Amino acid sequence: MSTEKSQKSNKQGKTKISISKNKPTKSSPPKSPSKRNRQYADKQLTLLSSMVKQSIEGMALVDLKGNIQFINRAFAEMHGYSPDELIGKHLTIFHSKDQLVSVNKANEEIQKNDVFIGEIWHKHRDGSVFPTFMHNSILRDESGIPIGMIGSIRNITLQKQAEDALRESEARYRQLINNAGNPIILFDLKNRIILVNSISARNFGMEPKEMIGKSIHELLPVLANEICRRNKKVVSSGIGFEVEDFVKLPTVNRWFKTNLQPAKDADGNIYGILVISNDITDLKESEERLKKTSEELEIKHNALQEKNVTLKQVFSHIEDDRRDTHAKIQEEMKKAVLPQIRKLKKKLRNSYAGEIDTLETTLKVVLAQDQDSYRANYVTLTARESEISELIKKSLSSKEISDKLNISLPTVFKHREQIRKKLEITNKNIGLATFLRSHK
Repeated sequence: MSTEKSQKSNKQGKTKISISKNKPTKSSPPKSPSKRNRQYADKQLTLLSSMVKQSIEGMALVDLKGNIQFINRAFAEMHGYSPDELIGKHLTIFHSKDQLVSVNKANEEIQKNDVFIGEIWHKHRDGSVFPTFMHNSILRDESGIPIGMIGSIRNITLQKQAEDALRESEARYRQLINNAGNPIILFDLKNRIILVNSISARNFGMEPKEMIGKSIHELLPVLANEICRRNKKVVSSGIGFEVEDFVKLPTVNRWFKTNLQPAKDADGNIYGILVISNDITDLKESEERLKKTSEELEIKHNALQEKNVTLKQVFSHIEDDRRDTHAKIQEEMKKAVLPQIRKLKKKLRNSYAGEIDTLETTLKVVLAQDQDSYRANYVTLTARESEISELIKKSLSSKEISDKLNISLPTVFKHREQIRKKLEITNKNIGLATFLRSHK
């Protein structure tokens, strides 16, 4: 027992001590195990009910005749209804006549195996249809007797759209690959083919589907080790590169320029090696023909050079002979002709002195001339000097040339002096007209 003391002040200021006794309280009788279990079960049932009702996954319970006994909000709203509108309705409310064929097959599978898992098309209240993924199973009582069917449903419209888009994208991708003009092969990390286009398969005399899964050792045993080494390099470095190979294929032997690149997934992980080849056989053959032609031209060029050297030597000998002959002729004429002209000059001094002087001068010019030197010097004349030279050849006087070309007489004299200088006869006793006419 416990007591409690308290001091209280009375009117006279005296302290009164009171003692109170705590009365024992009556305790509640202990709960029986069965009652506690029932309360726990009720609580769990309430939680389960809330979970089913609030689940975003559609859930329903029907009897063995297909009449709806329970349906949660997700299931009902998926079809455009509220749960209360559907209680007691038959399952056919969710399907069109066309869809009932697959529904009946699913029910047959449930009757046979107690469960159905798969896709079933459903009908919305507005008449539109949509795909779902269902998991249905038989509900049995404690004795194992079937009493109904439980179904869960998920609208997979977005998933289907994504799958369709993916299939369409893959179809376009495969079409692009197959229609590519270059051979394309995709290897996995074990050097097995996981994708190949038509042109590449034709090179091996096969269909694309026949090549899927084959190892490079089965297709190109000669180059297999080298190809594996290259693929390993691409995977380890993550960097692509190009190579050229002469490949002996089952159908034909060709040159290929090949680009190897790492194939990566959405996360950037390398899962294979993409190989795109370009047939450069025609280019290689053209290069080989060009190389062969260049070598042949080089040989012919060298031969021609040798012939040119030989011809130059021949022409040099001919020129030497010509000069020797010319010198001999000049020497003989000096010895034989000039003395005779001098004798005639003495005998015929009075009658033909002028004519004989001209003959002697002309002969000296002829004997002294060098055609090659003349031509080399003549081309150095200006256009006006060449024009005047032609008039001098025709025996025109300086005055006549001045009048004809409408230039002053001193200018003509100056040109004549320049002409003599360029033809190297400035200090020689040779008439310009005679010199020019002797070099036609």
